[in-house]
Amino acid sequence: MKRIAAVLLGLWLVLSALYGGSRPSLGDDLWWSLAAGRHISRTGAVPNVDVLSHAAEGVPWANQEWLFQVLAYQAFEELGPDGLVWAKITLSVVFALLLAWLIARRSRSWFLGASISAIVLLVWGANIDLRAQFFTFLGTVSLLLLLDAYRTGGRAAALGVPLLLLAWVDLHYGFIFGLAVVFGYFVAETTKSILRLPADPMPVGESRRLGWVFLASVIACALNPQGLDALLFPFDILDDGSPWNRVIEWLPPRLLQDGRPGIFLVTLALQVVIAGVAAWRAPARFDLTDLGLVTVTGIMAFTSRRFVPLFAIVGAPFLARNLMTIARDLAARSSHVWRLYRERGMQAAIAIGALGTLSVAPLAAGHLRELQQDGLFDRMTHSERFPAGATRFLEYNPFPGNLYNFYPWGGYLAFWLDRQIYIDGRAHAVYPDDMYYEARLTDSADLGWRKALNRRGIDVVVHPSRYPLPLKLRGNPGWARVYDDGLAAVLVRHTPKTAPLLRAFEEGQLRYPESPGAALFLAEVASRAGRRKEAVASMLEVLETGRLEAEKAMISKLSVEEVAQSFTPDPAARETIETIAEALERYDAALPETPPEGLEH
Repeated sequence: MKRIAAVLLGLWLVLSALYGGSRPSLGDDLWWSLAAGRHISRTGAVPNVDVLSHAAEGVPWANQEWLFQVLAYQAFEELGPDGLVWAKITLSVVFALLLAWLIARRSRSWFLGASISAIVLLVWGANIDLRAQFFTFLGTVSLLLLLDAYRTGGRAAALGVPLLLLAWVDLHYGFIFGLAVVFGYFVAETTKSILRLPADPMPVGESRRLGWVFLASVIACALNPQGLDALLFPFDILDDGSPWNRVIEWLPPRLLQDGRPGIFLVTLALQVVIAGVAAWRAPARFDLTDLGLVTVTGIMAFTSRRFVPLFAIVGAPFLARNLMTIARDLAARSSHVWRLYRERGMQAAIAIGALGTLSVAPLAAGHLRELQQDGLFDRMTHSERFPAGATRFLEYNPFPGNLYNFYPWGGYLAFWLDRQIYIDGRAHAVYPDDMYYEARLTDSADLGWRKALNRRGIDVVVHPSRYPLPLKLRGNPGWARVYDDGLAAVLVRHTPKTAPLLRAFEEGQLRYPESPGAALFLAEVASRAGRRKEAVASMLEVLETGRLEAEKAMISKLSVEEVAQSFTPDPAARETIETIAEALERYDAALPETPPEGLEH
C-alpha cells in the first residue's frame, strides 16, 4: 500500500507541476531578456551601460540577470521557441520535486511533501514565468535544502551555499534575498544555541560557523560584473519616491476579491492559525528560525504582490512541520488517534493521491493539448497581445529614425527588429525616473508630448491603435499613418530620410503582412486615395481568407466605418463594406453563400 500511495502522490505532484509550469504568462520581460542575451552572445561581454535603448544609450545598466539572458537566448536559438517552453516546464518539475523534498525533510512526512507542493504549484504555478524571477524561486528552495541539511549534521552542505549564490547573483536580483536568508539563519541559530531555544538548537560552534558561510556568500556575490554595487542596487526600488514601484507587480496584494478573502489572505490566516496551535501544543518543537523567516517574507508579501509566491514557497515547509507537530502531539496524548493514524493513514494517503491525480490529470492534459494546437510558444507568451503585424511591417519596410514604442512592447520590438527602441521593461535597472514620467505623458498625448518626441528625435512610432498618442498623430500633417491593424499602429514623421518609403506608401508600393487587419487598413488607404478597385480587392481578401479567428478581436471597427464612409458615392461598394463590417461584428469567419451585389466573379 505504501508503494501505491507513493506512486499516486508522485503522479499528483508531477501533473501539478506540468499544469502550473505550462500556464500562459505575459512575456514582456522575456523579449528584452532575449534581446540582451543575443547582444551578450554576439559581443562576448556583459555591457555595463545600456545598448538597447536610443533614449538611454550610455546610461549605467545594473544587469544582474545576464546569465539568465544568455541561457534563454541560447535555448531559444538551439531548441527553438517551443524548446524554450519545454525547458521551462522541465525546470518546473524539478522545482516541484525539490520543494517536496524540502517539505518532507522539515515535516518528516513524504505525504505532506508531495501534497503541499502540488497545491503550491496549482495555486501559484502561473508565477513560474518565462523570466529570471523563476530562478529566485528555484534558488530559494535549493538554499533552504542546503541549510536544512547543515542544521541536521551535513557539514558539507555549507560548501554548497556560496557556490549556489555565485550562480544566483548573475541569474536574478533575488540573490539578495538568499543572502538575507543565510544571515538570518546565522543570527537565529546562534541565538538558539546560546540561549537553548527551540527547536533543535545546534552546537554553538556549528551555528557560529554559519557566519563564515555568510561571509563566503557575500564574497561570492561580489564576483559579478557589477561588483559590490550589485549588493546595493536591489534596494533602490524601496525608495518611496521611485515611480517604478507603482508598476502593478510592486503594488500590495489584494486581500479581498469580490468581497471575499483572496488567496493570500487565506494562506496567511492558515499559517497564523496552524503556527499558533503548534506553538501552544508543543512549544519545544516550534522552530523559531522558521518563524522568523516566514514572518519577514510575509511582511514583504504584504508590501508587494511580487513576493506572494515567495511567501508561499517559504511558508510551505513551515506549515507542514507545524501540521506534523500538531498531529504527533495529538497521537502522543491519545492512543485512539495513534491507532487510527496507523490503521487508516495509508488508506487516506492513497485516497488523497488518487483524488488529486484524477482531478489534475484532465486539466494538465487538456492544457498541454490546447498549447500544442494553438502553438506552444505563442500561447505560453500571449503572443496575441504583441504587435506581430506591425513588427513584420517594419521588417519589410525599415523606416529610418529613432523609434518610440509602448512600454510593454519595447522588448518585443528590440528582439524581432534588432534595432534600438525607446523604452522597455527593465525599469529602474536602466531608466531614470524622468523617463517613466515622460513615457506616461507621451502615451496619453499630455503635457509636452510633442516636445518629448522632438527632443528624442522620434521619427517612427509603434503604439496601440486606440491610445491617445496615435490618435493625435493621425491628425497631424507632419505624420503619416502607414500601418494599422487595430491592435498596433505605425506612424512615421515626414523627413528627408523617410521620404522615399513614404512616397512608396502613397503609391501603394510597400509590402504588408497578410492579415485581415492589414487588409482592412489597405482598403481604407486605397479608398481615401481614390483607388476604389484596390480597396474592394483588399476587402474581398479579408472575406475570402475566412481565417479571422486569431485576429478578429484586433480589427479596428473605426477603420471599417471610415472605409464605409469613404464609399458613400458608390452604393454597391458601400453595401459591400457594410456587409463585411456586420460579418466582423458577428465574428463570423465563414464566407457568405452568395457574393454581395455587384461583386459576382
